[in-house]
Amino acid sequence: MTFKLCPNGHVFERVSNNICPYCHMVATDIVDEMINHRELKPAKPAHDKINPVCGWLVCLEGLRQGYSFNLYKGKNFIGRGKDMDVCLLGDDTVAYNNHATIVYDYKEHHFMLLPGALGDDLYLDETAVYKPTLLSDRNMRALFNI
Repeated sequence: MTFKLCPNGHVFERVSNNICPYCHMVATDIVDEMINHRELKPAKPAHDKINPVCGWLVCLEGLRQGYSFNLYKGKNFIGRGKDMDVCLLGDDTVAYNNHATIVYDYKEHHFMLLPGALGDDLYLDETAVYKPTLLSDRNMRALFNI
Protein backbone atom coordinates (compact mmCIF):
# COMPACT_ATOMS: atom_id res chain seq x y z
CA MET A 1 0.00 0.00 0.00
CA THR A 2 1.37 3.43 -0.93
CA PHE A 3 0.76 6.56 1.08
CA LYS A 4 1.41 10.22 0.43
CA LEU A 5 2.98 12.76 2.81
CA CYS A 6 2.43 16.50 2.33
CA PRO A 7 4.79 19.24 3.61
CA ASN A 8 2.35 19.90 6.50
CA GLY A 9 2.71 16.31 7.75
CA HIS A 10 -0.66 14.97 6.61
CA VAL A 11 -0.56 11.31 5.58
CA PHE A 12 -3.21 9.86 3.32
CA GLU A 13 -3.73 6.85 1.10
CA ARG A 14 -2.64 7.33 -2.46
CA VAL A 15 -5.31 8.65 -4.77
CA SER A 16 -5.20 9.63 -8.43
CA ASN A 17 -3.12 12.76 -7.87
CA ASN A 18 -0.47 14.20 -5.53
CA ILE A 19 -2.66 16.86 -3.88
CA CYS A 20 -3.30 16.62 -0.12
CA PRO A 21 -7.07 16.48 0.54
CA TYR A 22 -6.59 18.42 3.82
CA CYS A 23 -4.40 21.39 2.90
CA HIS A 24 -4.17 21.07 -0.90
CA MET A 25 -0.34 21.02 -0.93
CA VAL A 26 1.63 18.76 -3.29
CA ALA A 27 2.48 15.47 -1.55
CA THR A 28 5.18 12.85 -2.14
CA ASP A 29 5.06 9.05 -1.95
CA ILE A 30 6.14 7.35 1.26
CA VAL A 31 6.31 3.67 2.11
CA ASP A 32 4.75 1.73 5.01
CA GLU A 33 8.11 1.44 6.79
CA MET A 34 8.32 5.24 7.12
CA ILE A 35 4.89 5.39 8.73
CA ASN A 36 5.76 2.72 11.30
CA HIS A 37 8.91 4.57 12.44
CA ARG A 38 7.46 8.05 12.67
CA GLU A 39 5.00 9.55 15.11
CA LEU A 40 2.38 11.09 12.87
CA LYS A 41 -0.51 13.06 14.25
CA PRO A 42 -3.85 12.48 12.56
CA ALA A 43 -4.69 15.06 9.92
CA LYS A 44 -7.43 17.52 10.71
CA PRO A 45 -10.27 17.76 8.20
CA ALA A 46 -10.18 20.91 6.07
CA HIS A 47 -13.33 22.30 7.70
CA ASP A 48 -11.77 22.33 11.22
CA LYS A 49 -10.33 25.55 12.58
CA ILE A 50 -6.66 25.72 11.63
CA ASN A 51 -4.10 26.02 14.43
CA PRO A 52 -1.10 27.58 12.67
CA VAL A 53 2.43 26.48 13.46
CA CYS A 54 4.27 29.13 15.51
CA GLY A 55 7.70 27.48 15.63
CA TRP A 56 9.68 24.28 15.38
CA LEU A 57 11.78 22.17 17.68
CA VAL A 58 14.40 19.98 15.99
CA CYS A 59 16.18 17.06 17.63
CA LEU A 60 19.91 17.37 16.91
CA GLU A 61 21.20 14.29 18.76
CA GLY A 62 20.09 10.90 20.06
CA LEU A 63 17.47 8.44 18.82
CA ARG A 64 15.20 11.19 17.43
CA GLN A 65 18.01 12.99 15.57
CA GLY A 66 16.60 14.74 12.53
CA TYR A 67 12.99 14.78 13.74
CA SER A 68 11.24 18.12 13.84
CA PHE A 69 8.21 18.97 15.93
CA ASN A 70 5.67 21.70 15.23
CA LEU A 71 4.99 24.12 18.07
CA TYR A 72 1.57 25.76 18.31
CA LYS A 73 -0.03 28.66 20.17
CA GLY A 74 -0.40 27.86 23.86
CA LYS A 75 1.16 24.90 25.66
CA ASN A 76 3.29 22.28 23.88
CA PHE A 77 4.05 19.34 26.21
CA ILE A 78 7.37 17.47 25.97
CA GLY A 79 7.94 13.89 27.11
CA ARG A 80 8.43 10.29 25.96
CA GLY A 81 4.70 9.48 25.89
CA LYS A 82 3.07 9.17 22.49
CA ASP A 83 0.38 11.65 23.53
CA MET A 84 2.96 14.40 24.11
CA ASP A 85 3.15 17.24 21.56
CA VAL A 86 6.91 16.67 21.37
CA CYS A 87 7.43 12.93 21.77
CA LEU A 88 11.06 12.01 22.49
CA LEU A 89 10.44 8.28 22.36
CA GLY A 90 13.35 6.17 23.59
CA ASP A 91 15.19 8.92 25.48
CA ASP A 92 15.35 7.70 29.09
CA THR A 93 16.67 11.09 30.28
CA VAL A 94 13.25 12.59 29.50
CA ALA A 95 10.21 11.95 31.71
CA TYR A 96 7.33 10.00 30.16
CA ASN A 97 4.77 12.78 30.72
CA ASN A 98 5.33 16.51 30.97
CA HIS A 99 9.11 16.67 31.26
CA ALA A 100 8.79 20.29 30.17
CA THR A 101 6.38 22.62 28.41
CA ILE A 102 7.08 25.20 25.75
CA VAL A 103 4.42 27.89 25.65
CA TYR A 104 3.94 30.28 22.75
CA ASP A 105 2.42 33.57 23.88
CA TYR A 106 0.77 34.94 20.75
CA LYS A 107 0.16 38.37 22.28
CA GLU A 108 3.81 38.87 23.28
CA HIS A 109 5.18 36.84 20.32
CA HIS A 110 7.64 34.77 22.34
CA PHE A 111 8.24 31.26 23.67
CA MET A 112 8.61 30.37 27.34
CA LEU A 113 10.12 27.16 28.73
CA LEU A 114 8.39 25.76 31.82
CA PRO A 115 9.81 22.91 33.91
CA GLY A 116 7.63 19.83 34.13
CA ALA A 117 6.05 18.06 37.05
CA LEU A 118 9.33 16.67 38.42
CA GLY A 119 11.12 20.01 38.17
CA ASP A 120 14.57 18.55 37.57
CA ASP A 121 16.81 17.38 34.74
CA LEU A 122 15.90 20.33 32.51
CA TYR A 123 18.75 22.46 31.22
CA LEU A 124 18.96 25.39 28.86
CA ASP A 125 22.41 26.36 27.60
CA GLU A 126 24.05 24.32 30.42
CA THR A 127 21.94 26.08 33.13
CA ALA A 128 19.27 24.25 35.15
CA VAL A 129 15.74 25.54 34.61
CA TYR A 130 13.52 25.73 37.72
CA LYS A 131 11.17 28.56 36.74
CA PRO A 132 9.55 29.89 33.54
CA THR A 133 12.33 31.02 31.20
CA LEU A 134 12.13 33.14 28.07
CA LEU A 135 13.48 31.36 24.98
CA SER A 136 15.26 33.07 22.15
CA ASP A 137 15.91 31.74 18.66
CA ARG A 138 18.42 28.87 18.57
CA ASN A 139 19.17 28.81 22.32
CA MET A 140 17.44 25.49 22.89
CA ARG A 141 20.43 23.53 21.60
CA ALA A 142 21.23 22.11 25.03
CA LEU A 143 17.64 21.87 26.18
CA PHE A 144 17.76 18.29 27.40
CA ASN A 145 21.50 17.72 27.83
CA ILE A 146 22.15 16.38 31.30
